[in-house]
Amino acid sequence: AQVLALNEQVNKPKAASSADPGALIADGDDLVGAKKYKEAIVVYQKYRDAFPKGNRYAEATYKIGGCFQDLGMKDEAKAFYEEVTTKHSKSSEAKKAAKRLKALK
Repeated sequence: AQVLALNEQVNKPKAASSADPGALIADGDDLVGAKKYKEAIVVYQKYRDAFPKGNRYAEATYKIGGCFQDLGMKDEAKAFYEEVTTKHSKSSEAKKAAKRLKALK
């Protein structure tokens, strides 16, 4: 719901090359590098919507949490970090998310 609300606030990000999972993540990473966190959230969420069973789903979820944290939106960041730690507990992102959660508390 938070991402959908941001979707309405944010200008359309550059289109990813035809729903290529790697391209979506790379586009999100480029936006983070440019400190365009809201736009990056939208792109990472597009990955999550397009590839709910994708092998980079945990990564996209973790990166959304990072964007929210960079925007100073701690509660939203926590929600995404918690999703990574509970639903993808064996992923490398889960360990990073757990560390960030501890830092936010």
